[in-house]
Amino acid sequence: MACKIPYFLNPYEKSVNFTNFWGSNKQLLSKKSFSDSTTAQKIRKAIKFWQDNTCITFKENGPDNHFLNFYKGSGCWSYIGNVSSFTQQDISIGAGCEQVGIIEHEIGHALGFFHTQSRVDRDSFVKIDTSNIDSEMLDNFDKESPSTNDNFGLEYDYGSVMHYSENAFALDENKPVMTSLTSKLYQKTMGNRVEPSFTDVLMMNKLYQCQDKCASSTFKCNNQGFNNPSNCNKCVCPGGFGGENCGYRKLASNGSTTCGENLQASTEWKSLDRTVGNDRYEVTDEVSTCHWFLIAPVGKHIEIKVDYLGRICSSGCFYGGTEFKLGNFTKTGYRMCCKADYENLPTMTSQNHLAIISLYTIYYNQQFQIKYRYID
Repeated sequence: MACKIPYFLNPYEKSVNFTNFWGSNKQLLSKKSFSDSTTAQKIRKAIKFWQDNTCITFKENGPDNHFLNFYKGSGCWSYIGNVSSFTQQDISIGAGCEQVGIIEHEIGHALGFFHTQSRVDRDSFVKIDTSNIDSEMLDNFDKESPSTNDNFGLEYDYGSVMHYSENAFALDENKPVMTSLTSKLYQKTMGNRVEPSFTDVLMMNKLYQCQDKCASSTFKCNNQGFNNPSNCNKCVCPGGFGGENCGYRKLASNGSTTCGENLQASTEWKSLDRTVGNDRYEVTDEVSTCHWFLIAPVGKHIEIKVDYLGRICSSGCFYGGTEFKLGNFTKTGYRMCCKADYENLPTMTSQNHLAIISLYTIYYNQQFQIKYRYID
């Protein structure tokens, strides 16, 4: 199907490596130098995500002693961490950057995050072809040192909102700048701008010692979720899980009880064909997401064949895709949205008796068609 896909700029980062973080009260002041109310609302929504899932709070239009200033500059960029010598610390949300996930990425920088592909351990996870990178952008791929980078023992997450896509700043976009060293199925997982991943949120909470706030809470979270410091009687859950204690499949983003299912697998192949989204060729700020749990008897494994998936193909599956979680549910799974992502793909097998499929889109719609069963 031919259609015109909107274009968003690759973000240019002003990667100034400050190691200072924000004050002990963890409240940041923010201002928005925008006449465009739509962009201002997107900034508020991005701020709200970080505020709702951490102990960090933001106060809009507070005193002028030290604040984050969101403005329409050239490109998308932020300083890294608290630049205490500034009264006004800028975050540029330029033309082509007015997307909530991109803004969440830039706020991540301002709160202290480097790019994921700059982690000190990145050479075990990605191979970077520097010969295919615009020379002016090479510093976005600098590797940090143990003295500048603490990942708090959390595993590398290809689906971090701080990770660049496989062809970011490529001189030849037909050749990947970054190649996953652990599985080729992570190629489209890189470049997520839907929202920060569970690992991103957990790391931010560790960075700001937010979990201390719930240290005495008796409310328990399942499936490796953790108490939400903004409300210790609720949990921040890994993708696909929901409920106050992460003990259930997460409901659809629109609250629908019919989009997403718990499905019992059998030894015979079963077919599953599902779609999310709408018929409008326009980008929305609301991500349409549904989740499916494929369940086998304990001790068995789910096997999946992909017959078709996609609709809109994009770098980093920016506009939407299908995600398969087959094991470590705290990390982002394999994301796919293009024919090349599943062509010649062998069957996929879960590590235990549960596989999670998530379907998401911010533009038009996405579909998957699969077969599944359980095996020993």
